[in-house]
Order: sequence, then C-alpha cells, then structure tokens
Amino acid sequence: MDTDAQKSSKDNRGAIRKLRHRGKELVDILHKVVVYSQDDSYTEYNGQAVIFDLTKTDGTQIRINAYNPFIIIDGVGYKAKYEPCEKLSRLGNILGGVIKR
Repeated sequence: MDTDAQKSSKDNRGAIRKLRHRGKELVDILHKVVVYSQDDSYTEYNGQAVIFDLTKTDGTQIRINAYNPFIIIDGVGYKAKYEPCEKLSRLGNILGGVIKR
C-alpha cells in the first residue's frame, strides 16, 4: 500500500507529464499562427483573452495574448488568422479548467 508521500509523488509526476504535453501542444499551435499586419484596434474590442507567459531556453520571456482574431506579442497587437487563435483560446480554457478535454 502506498504512503501519502508516495501517492503525492505519483500525482506530481502525472501533473508534470500533462503540463509537458500541453507545452508541446502550445508550441505546435504557435507554429501555425499566421500574422497579417500590426493592428492595435484590439483595444476597441470586448471579450475573453488568454495569456501565455513563455520562457525560452535562453531565459528570455515572451507574453502571448490570444484575443481572437488578434494576437498580442509583448504588448504589440497583430491581426491574425482565426483558427490558430481559436485553438490558443481553447487550450487556455482547458489549462484554466474552464472546459474539460
């Protein structure tokens, strides 16, 4: 029978595996984002935004804000292709526990 510490350790390993999977999914979606032009009119819209804070392997950080049909990268807004932005929003809702997958 597992002790509480062993159960906790197993739970943590499972959570880490899920996060790694979601991280790969995030990167895959980001590779599919198509940016059309810089556009700051997103400030005139109302709706849900999903924010991802990323740390690259060299330690630099990037903030990606998916606000369909816009993507805001480090505070600069761009008009973007709808489908990848929608996938980013959906992933954000999954990670936030808003929807189950």
